[in-house]
Amino acid sequence: MRWLFVGLTILALLLIGLNGWLIRSRFVGVHQPTMPVGQPPFLTATPTLVRAGQAVHLHLDHFPAFAQIYFSYDVGQALAPVGMASIVHLGAAGSADVTIIIGRDWSPGGHTIQAEDIATHYTASTTVQVLASGPLRSPILEVSRRSLDLGAAVQGLNSVVPFWLSNGGDGSLSWTASSDQPWLLTTPTQGVLSGRQAILIAGSRASLRPGVYHGTITFSADSGPSLRVQVTMRVEAAPATANERQAWPLTLTPAALAFSLSDGGPAPAAQFVTLANPARETAVWSSRLVVPPEASQDAPLPARTDWLQLKPAQGRLAAGESVPLAVTAQGTHLLPGLYLAIVQVSSSPFAAPTATATQVLAASLTVLPACRLTLSSQSLTFTIGSGQSTASDQSLELGLAPGCASGLNWQAFTSASWLNIDPTSGRVDATHGMSVQVSVALSELNAGTYSGFILFSMQQRTQTVSVLLNLLTSAIPGGTSSSATTTAGTGGPGRTPLGATLSPGSLSFTVEQGGQPPAARSVLLSASQHPLLWSVMLNTGSTPWLSVAPLNGTLAAGQTTQLSVSVNVASLTPGTYSGQFSISLEPADGVPANPSQLVQVVVVTLTVLAPCVLEVTPSGLSFSSSLLQPNPPPQMLSLRIDGGCPRPVTWVASVDSDSVSWLHLSQASGSESGSGTTIAVYVTPPRLLLKTLRGQITITASDGGQNPLQSSPQVITVTVSPG
Repeated sequence: MRWLFVGLTILALLLIGLNGWLIRSRFVGVHQPTMPVGQPPFLTATPTLVRAGQAVHLHLDHFPAFAQIYFSYDVGQALAPVGMASIVHLGAAGSADVTIIIGRDWSPGGHTIQAEDIATHYTASTTVQVLASGPLRSPILEVSRRSLDLGAAVQGLNSVVPFWLSNGGDGSLSWTASSDQPWLLTTPTQGVLSGRQAILIAGSRASLRPGVYHGTITFSADSGPSLRVQVTMRVEAAPATANERQAWPLTLTPAALAFSLSDGGPAPAAQFVTLANPARETAVWSSRLVVPPEASQDAPLPARTDWLQLKPAQGRLAAGESVPLAVTAQGTHLLPGLYLAIVQVSSSPFAAPTATATQVLAASLTVLPACRLTLSSQSLTFTIGSGQSTASDQSLELGLAPGCASGLNWQAFTSASWLNIDPTSGRVDATHGMSVQVSVALSELNAGTYSGFILFSMQQRTQTVSVLLNLLTSAIPGGTSSSATTTAGTGGPGRTPLGATLSPGSLSFTVEQGGQPPAARSVLLSASQHPLLWSVMLNTGSTPWLSVAPLNGTLAAGQTTQLSVSVNVASLTPGTYSGQFSISLEPADGVPANPSQLVQVVVVTLTVLAPCVLEVTPSGLSFSSSLLQPNPPPQMLSLRIDGGCPRPVTWVASVDSDSVSWLHLSQASGSESGSGTTIAVYVTPPRLLLKTLRGQITITASDGGQNPLQSSPQVITVTVSPG
C-alpha cells in the first residue's frame, strides 16, 4: 500500500507538470513578449481567464539574482506553486517559471497574485479572473464565539486572550471592532479579512474595584450584520501584603496597542504605556516579548517578536511611582500581514526577589500592502480583420486602491515594439483617477497572433496588463502569414474560425457608498472574418446591479460595435461584488464554427467602499487623584479611520470650556492616513480634590474632500475622582 501511495503521488505530480507544459505550449505559436534589460521586475500569468481547479503558468523576471520571492494572493494569503513552498529561491538570472492551481475556494471575480522580494520588498503583481461555476456568496463576518470570559485576577492585573474572526462567504471584507467599556480593548481594531484571522482581546483591571464587570465588543463589517460579543471579567481584591511567592503586580495601561504601516514604508509613531507601582515598597521589573501560538497560523514568515521594542525594558520603581514606557514597531523586515505579540512584565519587591508577579500587554502590527493602482481591465485584445489597416485605441482607467494615503506616481513600459501607451507616465490622486490610451502599430507586422503586456511601475511595485493582438492579414506589402496563425486559428476538422473578438475580457468599477455612480465602461465586439448575429446573456437575478446595452445586434465582416456596461449601486452595501455576462455568437452566413467560439464571457467586478468612520477608543477616561498622587499618569486616546474616502483625514480635538483649566491634550489637531494616532490626555486637578470633576473632549474629522465623516463628532467623557 505504501509503494502504491508513493507511485500515485509521483503520477499526480507528473500530470500537473504536463498540464503546466500544455498551458505554455498552447502559446508556442504566439509571438511571445520580452522586456529589455534594466526594466523593473514583473510577473505575468497565462491564461488570465480561468476556472477553479485550472493550472496557471506564472513567469517572473528582472528580480535581483538569488532573490527569495514570496508568493501570495488577495489579502496576504500564502500561495505555494506546484511542488514548491510559498517562498521560491531564484537563480542568478533573477527569473523563474512556476505553475499554480486555482483553488476551489477562489471565489468568482478578480484575484491579484503577488510576487514579493523578501529583502527589497519589491512586489510584482498580476490579476486573473475566475469564472463563476455557481452562485456567488456575499462575504460575511463570523466570530469564534459570542461570549468570552477573561477570568478572575487581582486588582491591576491585565488579561489577554486570543479571538478568531473568519469570512463565511466569498471575496474579502473590511471589519472594525469597538468596545462599550474603557477597560475592554481589542488589537487590532480593524482589518481586511478573506479567510481566518486571530486577534487579541485585553481586559485592564487598573482602577477597578473588586467585583464582576460586563462589556460588549461590537464587530462591524462592510458586508453583513454587526456581531456582538459579551465579555465578562472578575476583579479580586489585592492582598493586604505581598507574600514570599506572590507580589503585587505593577499596573500597565492601556492593556493593548495597535500599530500599522505600509509594506516597505516608514515605521509608525511610537506609542506610550504607563507602568505604575501601587505597592508600598520598591519593585524591580524586567520585560520580555512572546508570540501567542495563534499568531503563527497564517504568518508568511516564521513567528517573531523583533518588530516590537519596549524602552526602557527593565528598571526599578519606587512605591507609588509611575514611568512612561515607549513602545515602537519596526516592520521593514516583515511582509504584508498581521503580527501579534504579548509583552510580559515580571516584577518582584526589591527586598523579596523570590516573590513575583507578571503583567501583560497585547500588541499588534498590521503591515499593509504598498499603495497600488486599480485598473479598469486586466487584459486587452485587438483583432485586425481583412480589409482593416488600423485598430481602434482602447482606454484604461487608472485609480487608487482603497487605503492609499496620498497620490501615486506611475510609469508605463510595453513589452513589444508594436504596443504603445499614451501617456507613459503620470500621477493618480486620491480624489480622482485618469485615463490612458492603448494602441497597436501594424506597419511592420506579418499576419499572426502576438502577445504582449503593459507594465505599470510605481515605487517598489509593478502591475501587468496582458495584451493579445490577432492580425489576420499582413500589414507588410507582400507579407506572409506566420505559423502562429496556422496553430492559433484552427477550429477543428470541418470547422471555420469565427474571428470574433470581445475586448476587454474584464471590467472593474470602484465607488464610495452614497457617492456618484461610476461612468459606464465600453466593451468592443469585432467580427473580422464572418458576419455575426450576437446577443447578450445576463442573469439579472444574481447581478441586479449590472446592465448592458444594447442587448443584441448584427455585425458585418470587418465591423466593430460598442457595448455600454454600467452599474447601479443605489441599493448595495459596502463590499466586493462579482458578476459576468456572456455574448452568444452565431455566424450569419451559416458556416460551421467551433462550439467553443460561440460564447464569449466578460467578468465584471464592482467594489463599493464604505464611507469613512472615525473611531475613538476608549469612549471614556477615569482618573483618580489623591494627596500622594494629585496628578495621575496620563491616559491614551486612540484615533482610527476606516473606510474608502479620500485621504488624508484631518481631525480637531477640543476641551469643553468648563474643563480647560484641568484637562489637557498632547495634540489638538492632525491628519490621519490609516496608521493610527494616539493622543495623551493629562489632568491637573486641585491638590485637595473634594468632589468628582467631569469634562468632555470633542473630536471632529473630515475627509480629503473636506466632507465631515458620518461618525463625527465623537465625544469622550473624562472624570477625575478623589482618591
